[in-house]
Amino acid sequence: MSNNFDEFKKQVIDENEKNYGEEIREKYGDDAMEASEKIINGLTEEKWNESERLRMLYESELKSAVEEGLPVDDERVVDMCRHHGEWMTIFWGEENYSKAAHSALADVYASDSRFIEYYEAIVKGGADYICKAIKNYTVLNSIED
Repeated sequence: MSNNFDEFKKQVIDENEKNYGEEIREKYGDDAMEASEKIINGLTEEKWNESERLRMLYESELKSAVEEGLPVDDERVVDMCRHHGEWMTIFWGEENYSKAAHSALADVYASDSRFIEYYEAIVKGGADYICKAIKNYTVLNSIED
């Protein structure tokens, strides 16, 4: 693993601590923040690149779905949600992923102004749409849990 990538991960952790550390510790405790840092520290450069590939993929799929007016149960939207879940699993860990957690994250996307702004920058209506799509996806696939 390159020293540059180790330095990059340190910057990601430091930035996360600066921007969200107090909030995360207050809401979820020190263990949650430490677990997040451990996951990021454990990422290989290849895994990071995979997370970026998945993020760009689901964001592109979101933009297309909204622009095309696809219903949330469309196969392409279900794929988008699956890709989002795969991305999420990289940072949460396989053991912490569940459809319930995925659904709860969707609620945050539609209620936290930071996420609303992020998804609205991708496509107008994106935050509400991804929330509804993930909610539909997690209900449709709840048998898997």
